[in-house]
Amino acid sequence: MSHSTAFSQAAILVARLSHNISIREERIEYAEKVIVEGNPLFFSVDAWRWFRSDKDTPETERKLTDAQENILSHTLAERIKVTAKEGPMYISYPEDSPSMLAIWANWISRDETNQYLAQSFSLAQQNILDFLKTYLSTAWGMESGLPHKSELRREQYDLIVRVVDAEIVLKHLRSIYGDDIDKATFETSGYDSSDKTTAFRFSSMHAHVKSEKETQSSEKTGTRHPNDSNGS
Repeated sequence: MSHSTAFSQAAILVARLSHNISIREERIEYAEKVIVEGNPLFFSVDAWRWFRSDKDTPETERKLTDAQENILSHTLAERIKVTAKEGPMYISYPEDSPSMLAIWANWISRDETNQYLAQSFSLAQQNILDFLKTYLSTAWGMESGLPHKSELRREQYDLIVRVVDAEIVLKHLRSIYGDDIDKATFETSGYDSSDKTTAFRFSSMHAHVKSEKETQSSEKTGTRHPNDSNGS
């Protein structure tokens, strides 16, 4: 989250106030009201994080039970799904769409986010690039101390494919960069946050992941992977 401190602090306060409600049934009603009516939507997402507890949190310190947390998560996912109908979330909520899409995929259906994103990429050629750049993290210059977007990394690739098929992403990248996208390697892709570099790094990561899976499969079955060197 990189929103104003005021929104972030308000979300923390709202969640903490639930401790003042002694009856658990009333506490979940309060939490659901925050999730459903909180405005803007990213405020509700932030508050949702604070309503939840780690698995190791003692029962006396938990705001909600596991079952109540599940109810709250599904309620938020439903609101995100409805909001998504207004247009591509990665354009309306560029900083928060990765979290929102993950919540939707996890608590309702990954098939739904996959279909939603596939349809949205078809609306405009630039959309696939706008989607990818929302996953870039912020880094800080060693000398300038100024923030800038870093290159796409493996952990971000993993987050992307949790909400949409990699082949759908590549299909739309090919419409921009042609077959060159399939020839991308880590060495030729670059290390900046430009649209082209991000696209080519995604492709090279996908190829790497596919190779990893094929190698693991070969090891399990005892067969040789096509990329293995020919030994005597």
